Amino acid sequence: MAKQTVGGGNGRASSRCVRLVILAIALAALNALAMPVRAIAAEPIKIGFSMALTGAYAGNGKAALLATQMWADDQNAKGGLLDSPVQLIDYDDQSNPSLVPGIYTKLFDIDKVDLVISGYGTNIIGPAMPLVMQHNKVFMSLAGLRVNEQFHYNKYFQIFPFGPKADITFAQGFFDVAMWMNRSPDIVYIPRPSACELYGATAMASDPSGCPARRTGTVRSLAELPGLVGAT
Repeated sequence: MAKQTVGGGNGRASSRCVRLVILAIALAALNALAMPVRAIAAEPIKIGFSMALTGAYAGNGKAALLATQMWADDQNAKGGLLDSPVQLIDYDDQSNPSLVPGIYTKLFDIDKVDLVISGYGTNIIGPAMPLVMQHNKVFMSLAGLRVNEQFHYNKYFQIFPFGPKADITFAQGFFDVAMWMNRSPDIVYIPRPSACELYGATAMASDPSGCPARRTGTVRSLAELPGLVGAT
């Protein structure tokens, strides 16, 4: 009887060893299968954009770039985006609309970015729109006014909370204050920008040499501004 008991114990131990070996093999197989998934997840999510680091918009552009870098650092410290690190790829557009199409072409075709956001300002955002639409990408834009009225792109999103008439809303408060003041305000004139100014010569298939400078200023009378649109 004692031998049977010992024999039964050995059988149970042997069966347990077999189960442990099978479990170890299964875990090793699962681990091997999971390795490519982890490797793919470790690839960075590339976010590309142009930004004005020189030229007329450099003050705003540098601040916008710093804020974007702070977000990326904060997001990566929390584990990244969708379990992947965020990698920003940006180029100086020099506040020049005619440089924007080339920058976004490089971002799409060479850098192979996953997401794109815009540079600063309406006339920098506009030239990127045809390329973004061509690649069917979601486009988050910074400080643009009614850009999408020309394109009607359903994947374009503007972060400015100015509503559907942003070009009017943006300045309305200044005019309200001017009318409220106890003196006759100067007349501020801002001529309506051309399509070339808004969207860039390249994007509008216009003169690739660039856009002519636009006059703005303050005067006492609209009579001083023949042919220009004024606002009182």
